[in-house]
Amino acid sequence: MKFVSAHIDQVDGRKSQKILSLGEFCHLNKITKGLLVVPAEVKTPKPDVYPKTAERLLVSPHKDYTYPGIFVVILKNAVVVGATNLVAASGKVIHHDLFRIDEDYTSEELHARVHINTRRSRILWDRGLAELQTVDKAVVFTDACAFNYAHWITEILPRIALFCGDPQYDDVPLIIDAFLHENIMDSLYQIVGDRRKVFILDADRMLDVKNLYTVSVTGYVPFQPRKEGVKIHSHGLFSPDAFECMKARFFLRNEEVSKESWPERVFLKRNSEIRCLVNANEIEAYLSSQGFAIVEPEKLSFTQQVSLFKNAKTIIGSSGAALANIVFANENANIFILMGGYKNTSFWYWQNIACASGSYINYVVGKCVNSDYSGIHSDFIIEMDDLKDAIKDAIKDSENIL
Repeated sequence: MKFVSAHIDQVDGRKSQKILSLGEFCHLNKITKGLLVVPAEVKTPKPDVYPKTAERLLVSPHKDYTYPGIFVVILKNAVVVGATNLVAASGKVIHHDLFRIDEDYTSEELHARVHINTRRSRILWDRGLAELQTVDKAVVFTDACAFNYAHWITEILPRIALFCGDPQYDDVPLIIDAFLHENIMDSLYQIVGDRRKVFILDADRMLDVKNLYTVSVTGYVPFQPRKEGVKIHSHGLFSPDAFECMKARFFLRNEEVSKESWPERVFLKRNSEIRCLVNANEIEAYLSSQGFAIVEPEKLSFTQQVSLFKNAKTIIGSSGAALANIVFANENANIFILMGGYKNTSFWYWQNIACASGSYINYVVGKCVNSDYSGIHSDFIIEMDDLKDAIKDAIKDSENIL
């Protein structure tokens, strides 16, 4: 996608500002970092793929990666705006350390909230949408993708869990986005509890924070490549320690989850108008005859979704936000993800999440039926024989382990 405004430095008298990473800003201003967790290595072996001919689509971006250490810093007199993880301080705009300004295109640019000059590392950002409210201290967790369940569970909630898990920050209020789904809000209170003060920030509202606590990212997936025709792009990186902290805090507050009675075989029915599984009815009928429970995740509460994934031994579902719950799955669970065979799909996305949370996945890849129009969001068909082979092999492997 071309972004025509990418080289604007001034519009209607508004001047651009320098944009730099959190690490650079801390270095320039001699700001001390408070380490939460040290760097961690994540191994990402190639997942099993059905049919085998689809293996050519899964070009590995890495065999493993090291997720950087996660830290907290305090920014003085900073400005926070809803629905973005950009913050402003000392006349600069600050982005997180995994964002690559010359490679990653942002949701904020797509929606004309900012204009970025990648060559000069400058940003035009109109923050004058509403009167500033001033608060003494808070920690920021706003994000352009916070409304999306998968991004929330894998990128934002783990940051919150790490920060709130450190007793020295017990009295620091949180800043989160407005209009988040009730399941997202439920997940927040399950991790944080109901005693901490929370500021809810609309997309057109700002907070002026005298002491802004900022946590480096615990997971990041670029919105999309900045340049057209990019064939190798990031499939996301995730901190295993942050996932572990999130899970530990949840299960500490919900000790009975592992003891509840939930189906051992689950098919996740996906109700969406994009990436539709064309022969879903055929697959549901077959799996139902094999003892699978057909579940619509969006009709479950957050706690019920965690319980479902924690207790299931076999999970099958089409690629979609509900699969972010694999971070809560049992490490021995057989997880099958159904996807269309579009060549530029981020196949390693789910594998990276699974590997960082101690699980492992299998792909069953189908034929796209409208790839010329929809690309990675194409509808697709899964061959029944491929699905049966995948399930049969996984059951055989499970028996060998036992």
